[in-house]
Amino acid sequence: MPEERELLRRIAKGDEFAFQTVYHAYRDRIYATSRKLLHSTVLAEEIVQDVFLTCWLKRESLPEIEFFSSWLIGIARHRSFAAFNAIAKQGLTATEEDIAWIADDRTNQELLGKDMQAMVEEAVRRLSPRQAQVFRLSKEQGYTREEIATLMSISPETVKAYLADAVRWVRAYLAVHMEIPAFFVLSAAFLLR
Repeated sequence: MPEERELLRRIAKGDEFAFQTVYHAYRDRIYATSRKLLHSTVLAEEIVQDVFLTCWLKRESLPEIEFFSSWLIGIARHRSFAAFNAIAKQGLTATEEDIAWIADDRTNQELLGKDMQAMVEEAVRRLSPRQAQVFRLSKEQGYTREEIATLMSISPETVKAYLADAVRWVRAYLAVHMEIPAFFVLSAAFLLR
């Protein structure tokens, strides 16, 4: 993009419109790279979000990056290989939803460490008791929907609904408290299909 340098300078100052312009310019290329490596549409979408979250969190240093598109693709490849390794360690029986959470969780830990975990815990504390229990059983303890349904004496569909609402809430809470651009919050809903 010819105006890329100027967009990067604007993003470094927190300009969300410039960020959205860059997002729309590179999103499909990052998605294609990740999809080709992972053969997973869900995980490729997670990688796209992860790459642009990294971009936003490191926005102040963006004007110093000489080859921005290569930098973005490099992050996408790195995250894709990390996700692939996570899949291999989990065994090939993991569902796409499980794999997406593995990628998301690892990324969050790498980027923000203990501060992120504390914010996630605070967000979970603000959920209803049932939603918090479903979230913890699924995301922290690794239970399947069916196992959670049995443990809590509710239907798997209720578990699915609680979990979707909980994940949306946690992502929205993080977006507000970490000053992440608003469209990340909106795109989180897409990832929960």
